[in-house]
Amino acid sequence: MGGALQAVSTKTLPAASDLPANSLPPRASTSKLALLTSSPSAPDSKLALYRTSAAADLVWEWTPSPPPVDPSAGGPKPGGRLGLGLKGKGKAAQGAGGKIEQVVWSPTGTAIGTLVSPASASGPRNPSLALLSVQTGTPISPPIPLPAAAPANPPTSGSRSHLSWQALPSTAQPPDRLLTSFSLDLIRRLPALPKIAKETLPSAGDGAAPGPGIGLAGARIGGPGGSGGAGVFGAKQAMLERERAKEAQRALSMRSAIGEEGRFPRLAAMGGALVGTDAPEFGDEAVRAILRPQESGDGRAEDESVLCAGGADGAVHVFLGGSVYLGSIGVGGKVHAITAVPSSPDLAEPAISVLVHHSTSSTPLAVSRVDIPTPSTLPTVLHVSSTLSAHFEHAFEALQGARNMWDEARRIGKGWLQRIADVSRPHGVTTPPTTQLHLLLLTGRPTRSLHDFLASKMNERVLVKWEQAMGAALERLRKVAWMSVIPALERIVVMLKEVEAWSLWPDKFAPYSFSQVEVRQVICLACKAIAAMARMQREVEEEERCFKQFGAWLHFELDKVAQQEGSEIRPLANFFPLPVSHYVRHCLPATGSQISMYLSFGLATAPLSANGDLRAAEEWLNSRTAQSARSDQAVQRSSAESAGASLKEMLKRMAEELRGQVDASELEVRRLDQQLDLDIVAPVYTSSTDQDDKLSSDLQRDLPAPAFALAHPASALDPEYEARPPSRSTVDVTAAAHAESSPTQSIPVLLHLAVRSAAVLMDRAVRKATGDRASRSAAEGPDVGSATAIAVRTMLERDQRRHLIYELCVAGDTVYFSKRDPVGGSPVVQYVAHKLVTADGVSLRPMHFDFSGPQGVVFAFDRAAASPFLVTVDLAALKWEASLAPPGGPLPIASQYSLAEHFPPTALAFSRCTDDEPLVASLAAEGRRFEVLKLAANRADVDMQS
Repeated sequence: MGGALQAVSTKTLPAASDLPANSLPPRASTSKLALLTSSPSAPDSKLALYRTSAAADLVWEWTPSPPPVDPSAGGPKPGGRLGLGLKGKGKAAQGAGGKIEQVVWSPTGTAIGTLVSPASASGPRNPSLALLSVQTGTPISPPIPLPAAAPANPPTSGSRSHLSWQALPSTAQPPDRLLTSFSLDLIRRLPALPKIAKETLPSAGDGAAPGPGIGLAGARIGGPGGSGGAGVFGAKQAMLERERAKEAQRALSMRSAIGEEGRFPRLAAMGGALVGTDAPEFGDEAVRAILRPQESGDGRAEDESVLCAGGADGAVHVFLGGSVYLGSIGVGGKVHAITAVPSSPDLAEPAISVLVHHSTSSTPLAVSRVDIPTPSTLPTVLHVSSTLSAHFEHAFEALQGARNMWDEARRIGKGWLQRIADVSRPHGVTTPPTTQLHLLLLTGRPTRSLHDFLASKMNERVLVKWEQAMGAALERLRKVAWMSVIPALERIVVMLKEVEAWSLWPDKFAPYSFSQVEVRQVICLACKAIAAMARMQREVEEEERCFKQFGAWLHFELDKVAQQEGSEIRPLANFFPLPVSHYVRHCLPATGSQISMYLSFGLATAPLSANGDLRAAEEWLNSRTAQSARSDQAVQRSSAESAGASLKEMLKRMAEELRGQVDASELEVRRLDQQLDLDIVAPVYTSSTDQDDKLSSDLQRDLPAPAFALAHPASALDPEYEARPPSRSTVDVTAAAHAESSPTQSIPVLLHLAVRSAAVLMDRAVRKATGDRASRSAAEGPDVGSATAIAVRTMLERDQRRHLIYELCVAGDTVYFSKRDPVGGSPVVQYVAHKLVTADGVSLRPMHFDFSGPQGVVFAFDRAAASPFLVTVDLAALKWEASLAPPGGPLPIASQYSLAEHFPPTALAFSRCTDDEPLVASLAAEGRRFEVLKLAANRADVDMQS
C-alpha cells in the first residue's frame, strides 16, 4: 500500500456537483478556497465557491444571467417570467442563462474567469467570457462575447475546451511606457462622481411597501375607506401588469447599446475609483481576510496578465488583463495548452508571446509561437478607454435609475385620471378628466363625477403619498442631471479631445489608426446630450414648482369637500392658479409632459429598427460626418496653397532686403499694388458646394475690422502682415453655428449612439495595434506518432537567469516530457518518453495529471477492482536527451499515495502552488462527497514492482 494523504477538508454536498480541472487557486495564500460547478445533467449551470476549512462551507453561488432578449424578435414577452415575474405562457426555458464550460483563477487569485456557452433555447449565439469577484461572486465587468468561428472551421460541441489565465513574464519596460494621459491627470484632481443610489419610490397604496422592481402600480393607488384598489390579486393583478408591460419604456442598457458582438476595451481593475462606483465590502469575512494580502499589493497586477481561450475551431482569443480583447489568432486545430512566455529580444517592439500546443489534420501535436505586438503607448490608451467605459456606464446607470422612478411616479397621475374617467361613466359625464379639473380650478364648482371622486376615492393620505413619490422622482431627475450625467459627459469630452490629439500624433499613435471623424462624432453626441440634459433640468425645475402648487390646490379642494354643509369655517387658498393650470394642461396628461421627450427611448416591445428618433439621429450623424469630411479637405487644400504662396513671397522679400534694394515704405507700396493679401486669403475659403460658399462668405464678412479707419487693407498697416487661414477652432465654431441642430432631444438615444461609436472606435484601434499585427511561427515539438487521444499540460519555470518551459503530453499509452528555453535565439529542446505500464506489463489508465510545482508531476491512475492511486514524478530525475528516443521503461515514480477505497474519486484536481505543499481536490459518491487532501511531506515510497 502507498502512503496516506492528509485530509484538509471534507464536505457532503447538497446536490451532485462537478469538479473543474482548475478548481484550486494558484497561490498558497488563497489555497483555502475551491471552485465547484453544477453537474452536467443539472438544468441550471452554477458556479460555487467553497472555503475549505475543517468542514467546507459555501461562500457564494453564481448563475450565468440570461442574455438580453428583444421581445419584438419573438422572445419571451414582458409579461412572462423574464419580464414582470408572472407565471404563465411566458415561462423561460430551463438553463436559459447558459452552461459553464471552463473556469480559471487569475494569477493573483482575486478573480475568476468563466467560459459560458449559450443555452440551446437561446438560438445560435457565441460563447461569452465572464469575470467574477472572488470576494462577492458578482461580475467585475459585463460579459465579453467571443468572436464567431471562421466559416471553414465551424465550432463543435465543447469546442472552446481550453482556458488559461497566466501572469506575463517580467520584461524590461521601455521609457515610452512612462507616457501619461493629461485627461486622466485632470480627472483624478476632480471630485469623484457620486455613487448611484438604488432608491425606490414609496408605495402609493395603504402603506404596503412595493416589491423590488414593482414600485408604484396604478391599481394599488388608494386603500381602505376610499381607495377602491385594495385587494387586487390573481388574474386581475396579472392583467394589470401586462397592461403596464405594453406601455413600458425600453431600458437603457450599455451592453445592448454596444451590441452582442461589440466590445469596449476596459481593464477590469480600472475605472471604478475614478467614478466613485467602488462597492463596499461584502461577502464572507474569512474570504476577505484571505484576499486582503493580495489587495494590499500592486493593484495593477491583473493588468500584467493574459487570458487565452482556444478550442476546436482553430482560434486562440487573447485578452489582456482578462478583459481587454487583443485579437484572435488561428492555429488551424484544436488547442490543448497555451503558455505565456517571455518575448524574444529579436522583436522590434514589446510583445505578448504565447506558446500554443494544438492538433492539426496532418499532425497529432504541433507547437506554434504567437507574438502579439504591444506598443509602448498601449497602457495609456487602455487606461483612457477603461475610464471612458466607466464614465459611460455611470451615466447609463444614473439616467436609467432616474427614468425608472419617473415612470413609476408618472403612472400614479395616469391612474388618477383613469379613475376619474371610470367614475364619470355612471354619472353620464363625457368631459375629459383634465378638462373637469381645469373647470374646477376656474369656477370652483366640480362636476358630479369629480365631486364623487374627491369625496370617496381620494383622501389626504394617498395625496401625500403621491406628492412624496413625484417629489422624489423630480428631485432624482434634477440631481442626476447636474451631479452625475452632465459631469460624466463633460469628462468624456475631455478624454475624447485627447484621443483626437492622438490621431494627429503619428510618431506615437500611428498603429492605432484613430479616426478623427469618428472621434468628433462621439464628441458631438456627448455635447448634444449635455445640452439636452441641461434643458431637461430646467423643465424638471419648472414642473416641480408647478406640481407643488397643484398639490396645494388638491389639498384645498379636499378640505372644501370635507367641510360640512353650512359650516362657516372655510379653508384658506394657499396656491397660485397659473402654475396649477399649467400642470393640469401640460404636465398631468401622459402625453403632455415636456420631460418625457428627453427620457423616451421607445417601447420595450418594439425593435430598435422601428425607433424613429434613433433612425433620424443616425441619418443626421452620417450627413454631418460627410459635411465635416468635405470641410476638412477644403481646409487642408487651402492651407497648402496659402503656405506655398507665403513661402514664395517671404523668400523674394528676404533676397531684396539682404541686397538693400528695398525699404519698408517701398515694400508697403509694392504689397498694396500686388494685393498679395487678397491672393492669399481667397483660396482659403474656396469650396465646391453652395453651403461651403455661403460659409466662406460668412467667414469673410465676420472677420474682425481694424481698430481704426484706414483707406487701405490691413496689409498696408504692417509690413510684417501676412494673411493666414483662420484657426481650426474658428472654423469649427462657425461651422457649428451654421450646422443643423440635432433631430432629437432624447438623451437615451444620444447616449446609445455615443457609447456604440466610442466602443467601436476604441476596440478597433486596440485590435489594429495588437492582434491585427500578430505573427505566428512554428516551433519544434515532440512527435507523438499517430495518436488520437492527446492531453497536454505545460508549466513555465521562472528563474533568475532563464525561463524554462516544461511540457507534459499523454498520447495513447505513452507519456512525453520536454523542456525548452523560449528566449534563446535557437532554443534547444530536450525530450524523454516513458510507457504507461508497470514492470509487470500492467497498463496504467491516467484519470488526471498536472504539474505540482517546478520539479514535480502528479498522476492519478485508475485500476480495475481497486481504488485509484496517485504517483509523483521528479523532473530532475529524468534522463533528458537532445532528441526524442523511443519510449523507455516504466514511468519512474518517486512517490505513491493511495486514495479512499470506500469513496473512489470520479474527478480530481491538483494545485500548482509553488511555495507550499500541493493540494488535491477529490469528488466522489456520484458528485456528493467533496474532499481536499494534502500531499504530506513524509511521503512513503513504494516500489511499483511489489
